[in-house]
Amino acid sequence: MATLMAAVKEQRSGIYPLKVCSEPPYNVYCNQTFENGSWMVIYNRFDGPDHTFNQTWEAYRRGFGQPDGEHFIGLERLHSLTYGRSYEVAFILHRDDQEHVGIYDRFEIDNGRDHFPIRVIGSGRGGLRLFPETAELRRFQTYDRNNLHPLARVTMIEEECGFWFVDMPHGHDSPGFQRFCANLRQLKVMIRKRPNAG
Repeated sequence: MATLMAAVKEQRSGIYPLKVCSEPPYNVYCNQTFENGSWMVIYNRFDGPDHTFNQTWEAYRRGFGQPDGEHFIGLERLHSLTYGRSYEVAFILHRDDQEHVGIYDRFEIDNGRDHFPIRVIGSGRGGLRLFPETAELRRFQTYDRNNLHPLARVTMIEEECGFWFVDMPHGHDSPGFQRFCANLRQLKVMIRKRPNAG
């Protein structure tokens, strides 16, 4: 990751190859215009017509889509990129023709044994607060693998929603949960190595 970003630091936004550990190389999209650049796009959704995000747990684990369009990098890759490393994350949400931004100064994803939870989420800045600064465990959950109320699962299918949620098997805020999932239809998530990281 550091080698990739160093290589594109003075270049334009675009697709670049990335190799992590022993994995075969794969292409990622690097954004050089947001907050001084060097961001890797890991999740990009703009509610296209092909239902790209209506995916199973296994698809979210592997990743899907194309890096220059709607896509998700994959939970296994995201774990490999962030675990034990120093990254920040940016969430850019478009809602009601306005852009809402939230940046957290630490971001780390744990492994698949516990559903790739957010292991670390740092202090946030910007107007968007997707993750309150609490100690609640947020696992990645999909319609076919989750620990949620049945009504939440129905909403996930309708809104094509896979994301990090707190377990809630016995309680469900239907309007709030549905609104959250609907908001994910126009969301971009990017990570980069923290500027002061070694």
